[in-house]
Amino acid sequence: MKRLTWFRQIIPCLCFIGLTLLASSCGERPVSPIGSAENNVRRQAGTQQVRKTLDPSRMKLLRRKTVNALHKGHACSGSKTMFVKTDKPHNVDICHEKLEIPAGAVTQNTNISFAVADENLAMVEIGPNVSFILPVTMTLSLKVVNLVDVNMNTLAISRFDKVSNRWIDLPSTLDDKQENISAAIVKAGLYAITWNADDNAKEIIAWQGENWGGLKEKNIQHDRGGRLHFHGHEMDIPPYALPASKTMVITEIDKKQVWVDFGPSGWFYKPVKITLCFKEADLTGIDLNNLTVTWYDPATGEWIDVGGMVDAKNKTVCAEVWHFTQYSIALR
Repeated sequence: MKRLTWFRQIIPCLCFIGLTLLASSCGERPVSPIGSAENNVRRQAGTQQVRKTLDPSRMKLLRRKTVNALHKGHACSGSKTMFVKTDKPHNVDICHEKLEIPAGAVTQNTNISFAVADENLAMVEIGPNVSFILPVTMTLSLKVVNLVDVNMNTLAISRFDKVSNRWIDLPSTLDDKQENISAAIVKAGLYAITWNADDNAKEIIAWQGENWGGLKEKNIQHDRGGRLHFHGHEMDIPPYALPASKTMVITEIDKKQVWVDFGPSGWFYKPVKITLCFKEADLTGIDLNNLTVTWYDPATGEWIDVGGMVDAKNKTVCAEVWHFTQYSIALR
């Protein structure tokens, strides 16, 4: 009986010790977070980086130089809807973009919309969810897009495929003066003017021919990693930094500031190096030593200072980060 009483007395102590050891082991940073839940990756990132909030009264994003259009004309915008009959041909046009629908292309009379889908990227959208039984010709103008450093031999109209989450090139034709590009389409959806920088990287052309904007994407293998370079901005992903193979995207998203979206989304299993370029920035009265890489936290409305190394010769700032998001160059 005494032995049983003694055992009952030490049970609370044993439970306390067990819970303490369990809490201690749960608080340790995983040696290899590959295969762990994303919150473990966030916890590891938190132990590696100190969260520094920039003083909003002093912080300002690095601004671009005054943007000069490389071609005359205006940016494309707007939309148009037309009631299409089965037995008649129809032409739908917005801005410089045209859609030629032959008679018999639809099986029943229907409304078809044709719209500019993005104010920055050369994208158009056809709706609603309709398929054509005869090819419809789409013609997009090249007079109002940025073709600087573009290989015209790889220029194409591409369709976004929701199933594979990729842009699919369509057989496309340039006119004799290389002022327009055309392709035959058979279904509604999102279309864009693109070119292939290399076998794995695709770039979406920007409107208006200005010295900013656009998008570039590349498939990155989980076990190999990879590097994507666009307009001087770069992300270098080492092997096994991603939880799975993904399509990486770099997008210039702001006309007035050096503000770049590195996508898609999610956290890394190890630090990833990003580089932001400020060759097109207005450096009047700026001390380059005060430049830093930042990201915006929408949950708190704060700009988070990542730090970074400034390369004055190449006009870049690089830093190690732990997740995809929008990054910018700011002045401390």
